[in-house]
Amino acid sequence: MNVNDHFNNFPIDYFNLEVLNFIDNVGFRNIEEANAHLKRSIQQLITKEEPLELNSNGYIKDSLAEKLNLNVRNTSVINCAVGQGKTTAILEIVKEHILSNANTYIIIAVPLVSLISQYKKDLLNLGFTEEQIYSYENIRNKDQIDYLNPLFRIHLVTVNTLLGNPGDNAPLQSEAKNSYLQKLSKQFGDNNKKVIFIYDEIHEAIRNFSKIGEAHLYYFSKVIAKNILLSATYNVQSIPVIKMLSKLTDNKIQILESKREVINEQSRLFLHFTNSYNTSSHTPISQLVRQLIREDKNIDILCYSKKLCKNLLDPNTEPGNLLTEKFGTLRDCTSNLEDNQNNTDEDISTNRYDNNFCNIGTNFKSGVSINKEDHAFIIILPPKSKGPYFSNNGIFTEGINSVIQSIARQRTIGEIHIILPHPILMDYSSLRNMSEDQRNHFIQAYNEIAIDPNRTRNRNGVTTPLVRYIPFSEHFEIISNKYSELITRLMTPYLRNSNLDIPDLYDYIMENGEMILTLEGFLGKNLSSFVTYSAFTNQFYNARLAGFYYAPALDEEEFREVMRIAYEEYNEDSNNTHKHLSVKYGELRDKIIGSIPLSYDSNTVAKLKTEIYKYVTTQAEISGIPPRKLPLKYLAVEYANFNDNSTPERRNFSERIKTFIDKVHNSMIASVNNEPAYFKNYEEVKIFENEENELLNLIQEIKEKNPALKLNGANFFRNIKLEDIAPKFYDYIIDSFYETASYRPRDGETQKNYKRIA
Repeated sequence: MNVNDHFNNFPIDYFNLEVLNFIDNVGFRNIEEANAHLKRSIQQLITKEEPLELNSNGYIKDSLAEKLNLNVRNTSVINCAVGQGKTTAILEIVKEHILSNANTYIIIAVPLVSLISQYKKDLLNLGFTEEQIYSYENIRNKDQIDYLNPLFRIHLVTVNTLLGNPGDNAPLQSEAKNSYLQKLSKQFGDNNKKVIFIYDEIHEAIRNFSKIGEAHLYYFSKVIAKNILLSATYNVQSIPVIKMLSKLTDNKIQILESKREVINEQSRLFLHFTNSYNTSSHTPISQLVRQLIREDKNIDILCYSKKLCKNLLDPNTEPGNLLTEKFGTLRDCTSNLEDNQNNTDEDISTNRYDNNFCNIGTNFKSGVSINKEDHAFIIILPPKSKGPYFSNNGIFTEGINSVIQSIARQRTIGEIHIILPHPILMDYSSLRNMSEDQRNHFIQAYNEIAIDPNRTRNRNGVTTPLVRYIPFSEHFEIISNKYSELITRLMTPYLRNSNLDIPDLYDYIMENGEMILTLEGFLGKNLSSFVTYSAFTNQFYNARLAGFYYAPALDEEEFREVMRIAYEEYNEDSNNTHKHLSVKYGELRDKIIGSIPLSYDSNTVAKLKTEIYKYVTTQAEISGIPPRKLPLKYLAVEYANFNDNSTPERRNFSERIKTFIDKVHNSMIASVNNEPAYFKNYEEVKIFENEENELLNLIQEIKEKNPALKLNGANFFRNIKLEDIAPKFYDYIIDSFYETASYRPRDGETQKNYKRIA
């Protein structure tokens, strides 16, 4: 039984939009005045309807059509779960409305260019024609005014276009886009047209709003008939944006929220806990991909990092080569924005998610529907935190809602695999609404994979706190408390100078809200804790935990027993008895390492390889084979096992190191006239001249791939300098492959210092 089986029907927590959130300065007046203000607001401006009901298929359309009146001028905020059909419902409702209202037009604003094509496809499927849809990418120059054609009943644009955002490399929006705003709004006004604005996936556009952006919205102030806002993941930062938009509809706000009831079958969710991956090291990811390919799954990978995506896409290394062999050309879905989250309009030509390909990228965590049979969706969260301070989490930098949205991309029932670091231990006193039995099962499961913060190392002696569970209902309060603290600190300056403007609460939320929340471990800094809690308590609407995996603590005594049994089984095959030591080591290494948990970190795996080699050579010594220098032999044998073609990476190392080793072998002076075979000193042969940089890079790469080389006493070439690398490597190879003794022949008056083959 999984831990989440104890949480069946446990309520799904989400951000509820409350009337109180939209009332200025609530929390900073007395209770009587706040209540009076609240009552007036409810009666005059802000209403929250009864929850939207779900039909038998789990969709909100019927209930939404009853409550959403397109003839009422207000800002309607629709807050429903992922997969409840909000976009389809709105488009169908709007279609019916504009067909019967010739003077009404629709402007659909989306946060990412990638959603433009998706919306156009949806509209065409609903029966609209190309002649009725004007799309963002057609805005090319200020003199091209085809958008004024009255046949275009629907305009598809980005939120940035409406807000006049110029991007990072210009002080002003392009003349073409500004001309579009001015001329289109003027034509609507001159011809008495009404415009309904639909802001979909509004959670992705929060960062784009500003005071300057608000000013651009007023081009349409005389023609706006309604705002419709859609999202499954509203947050505190949504509140000032909703207030800003509602100013254009006389400050009237209608809140429509759906019930979070799971009706349809959910995808199977698997968590893979490991701390052994980063932008340049991805062994656990390759192992998971290999497993899913064996199971004949269709695969897509959404990753926190653009850099890591590029490595995963490489067809010459794992897992890119495995995926290319399985699926053909891979689709690079990395954004031209580093974190996919600034206010720049993306290039329309940037690769987009395509259900016909294996997609690897950063730019489809929102607004994309993955519809594939036998599908495995891999989501890679940021690796372990470096400490208690804020860090860039790539596409997940804005916190927990980005994770919820990512998981929701899979619309056909399949598998979702999340690769994530071990979470920090939780303050269990913060848990809410659990029975004693549920609490005990949660603690037991969480303790299995959690890291004690006392074991983490931070700079400057700063400690990592326990993670505290924080429900959505507390998010507004957390930011409001920070705002109150700021005002209290500044009270003296404000009293001394009445001309100072006190910061507005909602401006403060828009500017600082995300940072304040994501500094909380559970809400951003330690995303793994949120994912773990949510999976254990069935919080994801479209996915249910089916299993979680992690590497248990290494029991060295148990491992030695595994190694002994494996060695004895190996030797039972008479064909293995006389194999070269390096071959024996390579075959046993692959057999034993292949049997341990996938999530052991690379440092542990490297340490195990070293132990395997020591064991094999010790057994060889017992059998009468002379021992050799283990610290030297390990590196040579591990990467000079020339028959090992298990991965392109290993093959690359082997081929490169073999080139250098062959040069050393070929420099040996053969035995002649009873004189021994020997090696001259390096200064006489200089076989690596002009190759020192390549040799140094090779050694450094090998050491990076084998952290255990620094831990087990085999720290080769410590702090080596470029000028020393060639002679040191020359001697190293000789000592690794040959038993040598001192050989000091005379050359005239000079006595040489060579190494003879013993």
